[in-house]
Amino acid sequence: MTQIDFEKRRAQMVDRHIAHRGVRSALVLAAMRSVPRERFLPEDLREFAYEDAPLPIAEGQTISQPYIVGTRDWLLMRSAITELCTTGPASNWDEPMQVKTVRPGLAGSYERLCHETGDPRFLLPLRGVGPAAPLAGLLQARLERAIGVIYRPETELQSHYFEAVLPHQFDEYIWFDETSAVTPLHSEELKGVPDTYPFGL
Repeated sequence: MTQIDFEKRRAQMVDRHIAHRGVRSALVLAAMRSVPRERFLPEDLREFAYEDAPLPIAEGQTISQPYIVGTRDWLLMRSAITELCTTGPASNWDEPMQVKTVRPGLAGSYERLCHETGDPRFLLPLRGVGPAAPLAGLLQARLERAIGVIYRPETELQSHYFEAVLPHQFDEYIWFDETSAVTPLHSEELKGVPDTYPFGL
């Protein structure tokens, strides 16, 4: 049987199915070029590792379509931030969602800095920001807030803020001065389906 050149196929997949279709993050493209996708697959499916399609793996799970993975990771390289909002996290793990009003950004934080521009929404392209660039002031470390499935306003500084340098963290920074919590959809657990469905590796 002919030896398959997985490295060549991987490079072709990234060029044809990911970069050619609009994913522009150098970090994402480099990561996609370095992950040996064939190693996650059963031996009889390895020849299909670099097709742009999901493929079955163990426990009834799939390895995701490469274009979907590349696009998702590229979008995650952007950060959408807001100042005045309601959000829908819980107070503790395994507790129900609550609509909460998020406190105004702390003085000196990226949230406060963006809010003080007075612009209700904007996009900051951050790739290539250096000491001489117009956005060089963003190279100064500042506090940044992160809110996930848990939000604890009473301990916000300790539990939700961290020090960051935006141009080192994201390709783009999307600002919305005011947002509101989404209304949750009704959902129920599917009996006999693994917790990771449908997002298994």
